[in-house]
Amino acid sequence: MENVRRLSRILNLLREADPDVEVEVDLLKELEGLPKREQRFTKVLNDITSLTHQLEQRYRGLLPFSIETNRRQRWPRACTLGAIQPR
Repeated sequence: MENVRRLSRILNLLREADPDVEVEVDLLKELEGLPKREQRFTKVLNDITSLTHQLEQRYRGLLPFSIETNRRQRWPRACTLGAIQPR
């Protein structure tokens, strides 16, 4: 999105510097609608993020085990797995 904003600013500066520069009408329409599209995109992205977070919280509650472990809890498993030698 930032690249599109930069290109839009560059095009607008170019048009201000030289009004005779030919720019396609469709491109100018797209540039005019850019702020609204960016707001819609940001809203959709925030909605997706929120829903993803909600799903994660729901499924964490359904799991029969805890996902979060600290270093002290992982250490015995690491020692056990390291001690097992294949036959």
